Amino acid sequence: MIKKDLTHCKDLDEFYREIRALHIKHHGRSYVDPHDDLMETAKNLDVPMNEIVYRESGVFQGATVAAMASIGVKRMQLIDVQFRLFNQNKKYFKDCVLNMHQCSSIKTPIKWKGRVFPTATKAVLNLPPANIAYFDAMHVHEFVLEELQTHAPSVTDYMFIHDTYQMRNKDDKQFHVDKQLHKAAKIFVEQSNGEWVVNYYHQVNCGYTKLKRIKS
Repeated sequence: MIKKDLTHCKDLDEFYREIRALHIKHHGRSYVDPHDDLMETAKNLDVPMNEIVYRESGVFQGATVAAMASIGVKRMQLIDVQFRLFNQNKKYFKDCVLNMHQCSSIKTPIKWKGRVFPTATKAVLNLPPANIAYFDAMHVHEFVLEELQTHAPSVTDYMFIHDTYQMRNKDDKQFHVDKQLHKAAKIFVEQSNGEWVVNYYHQVNCGYTKLKRIKS
């Protein structure tokens, strides 16, 4: 994952411009297509922008959070096992209501690189409804499936899963096709009894899958 010290930025707009440009330079223009879809999706909801609730797991430096904040989304539910990098940029989100949870987004214990991460807290498992959720935490089939199952009941409109077409190799420069996360999304949809559908599958760059709740 590419990262850069952006603490020199004077405001949210400059921060988002720079981090977006950084991602494009390192991964290509299509890497930020999820940003554009998230923003367009939010704009098309029949909800005032400042009332939209956005949920994200795997926040890292906060690029997609900044994308949503840049269009006026204020209410953020953020989940990550550590917020060290995001906290460096937290000053750019002073106009947002940040509901931050330092833990995993699922109940199953996660061990990665010899470290065991805190499981989802009761607060995370009982979050108030969100209109849109974006999942970019652990890129493992079983994790993503449980993440969708855990959060779907409290997401009213759309869920996005990042990196569902290609995964970055260890050198972070090359990609290889890996559709396991998209398969997890499809399994979730099949098990949802018609409540969710695959609205869009983006098969460019690392890709993403967009799920839509079907309202009766």
